[in-house]
Amino acid sequence: MTDINDEFPLGDKSVAAAEPQGIIMKPRGLGITSIPVTGEIVDAPKVEPASKSAGAVAVKPADPIKALLMSQKAALHNFLGTEANAMRFLSSVMHSLQQVPKLRECTHGSLIGAFMECAALGLYPDNVSGDCYVLPYADGRSGKILAQFQIGYRGLKTLAYRAGIRSCGTEVVYANDKFKEYLGTSPRIEHEKALDDRGLPIGAYAWAEIASGAKVFKYMTKKEIFKIKAMSKSGKNDKGPWASGDPMFWMWQKTVFKQLAKLLPTSEKVDGDKFARAIHADNAVERGGCIIGPEREIIDVPFEESNDDKIDSVKAKKEGMRKSKK
Repeated sequence: MTDINDEFPLGDKSVAAAEPQGIIMKPRGLGITSIPVTGEIVDAPKVEPASKSAGAVAVKPADPIKALLMSQKAALHNFLGTEANAMRFLSSVMHSLQQVPKLRECTHGSLIGAFMECAALGLYPDNVSGDCYVLPYADGRSGKILAQFQIGYRGLKTLAYRAGIRSCGTEVVYANDKFKEYLGTSPRIEHEKALDDRGLPIGAYAWAEIASGAKVFKYMTKKEIFKIKAMSKSGKNDKGPWASGDPMFWMWQKTVFKQLAKLLPTSEKVDGDKFARAIHADNAVERGGCIIGPEREIIDVPFEESNDDKIDSVKAKKEGMRKSKK
């Protein structure tokens, strides 16, 4: 395993000595705007290999993406609070590049912008943790591959807690569960999970306890969730998160949690603004909106499953085979 200090030495003066340049993220309304400080981001200078003459030592070419990230170290420190957090973030970025090599084919401007958006929200990009992702998309208009930030379910919950939510959660409702939703002046949900065969999923709900102690919830049927999916660019693609075969239906849970967020009171905390901005940015991505244009297709990304998800996936496949034999 590579030591983080080897990957990003604190005393590295080859890039860190330069003034921060390129993209610095600042809020504008609900979105996050990329503001050029010294002009457009350009490729980092390559280090030419040394001559093969006697006594010469070959120099490994500099990684241009690493160089660009190191040039943003001051901004990362600003967003994440400490140099140690900035180094941890840079290590997470390099791990993402290893997990999704296609990201290296993205334009450098979109790549740095997407990663800086993660930092602005105080989240670490990682396909394993699920806080947020930076994904490669093929832009049909320009013909280029663009990197795009996307919030994960865990990242949404993290930002909700930072915004002052006491507790929150989501559940998928299945046909054989005992479920009742009461509206009116005393709204509530009663949900009793079936102990054996839960049947097929029929909906999902999210709930949150706010600072005053009041509880807010949002239930959506399968039909309502699929209306949201139909508006999502990734929902139409067989390589997107909706088509991952996830036995836990995380996209259902994420969708209903985002709808719940519309019912929550506005937080006066700084992190409350981050929570709203993250949802706004994610909606723009899902609908193929203004961030990188509507004509785009997601490129296959290898997401890693946890052991629990793998077990659930095997159980779901066995259950499907058992029912097909009947």
